[in-house]
Amino acid sequence: MKELLGRTARYNYNHTAWFYQPLAALYSAGVIKASKVAQVEYMQAGERVLYAGVGTGEDALEAARKGLRLTCIDLSPAMLERTRHIIEQEKHSSAVRPEFICGDIMQHDRFERYDVICANYFLNVFAEPLMVDVLAHLTRLLKPGGRLMIADFALPQGNWLQKGLHTLYYRIANTFYWSLSGNDLHPIYDYPKYFTKVGLLPTATKHFPLLRRGPAWYWSVTATKPQMQ
Repeated sequence: MKELLGRTARYNYNHTAWFYQPLAALYSAGVIKASKVAQVEYMQAGERVLYAGVGTGEDALEAARKGLRLTCIDLSPAMLERTRHIIEQEKHSSAVRPEFICGDIMQHDRFERYDVICANYFLNVFAEPLMVDVLAHLTRLLKPGGRLMIADFALPQGNWLQKGLHTLYYRIANTFYWSLSGNDLHPIYDYPKYFTKVGLLPTATKHFPLLRRGPAWYWSVTATKPQMQ
């Protein structure tokens, strides 16, 4: 575990917090936000929801408005403060005060506590071996019957030109944050392929085309932790 803490703690998004959300909105024409916020439709009031690597929190804000019991974790104090600010200034957010934790997700050890865990544009920070370790840890934090939701870049689809443009589009973002924040360079992850490796069952996928047409360049995938036998 100590080794994992050292590996995850090296990523630094603190100095990008001030432009992260507006740049994502511009780069994706608002689709990044749409892919995250759409998850809230499938949550029920009163559920315990963990946002792992919450970032600037536009999805957590929508969850707070629905009355969900939120825990928001991020390694970046600047990112977490932006999330705290937008939720606490919202007059119609949840009556249940959200919990904000600045720290490494691998130190969070409330096992089998959460009904829902959202890891949106978070697992793509890590190279594959570490990504799988973090995914397995998130699975341990879920209650039996709980749901893991991941919004992220979708696998390239369509003809060779569409796939090529999609891959280039992703590589620009991946390389940009590698140069600024030290995230790892890697291909787009096929998350459902990893779910069974960590004991999850793929249950739903929602696709989000760029500019509302053509193949999906983003998706939100959901997996369920089986009930104990």
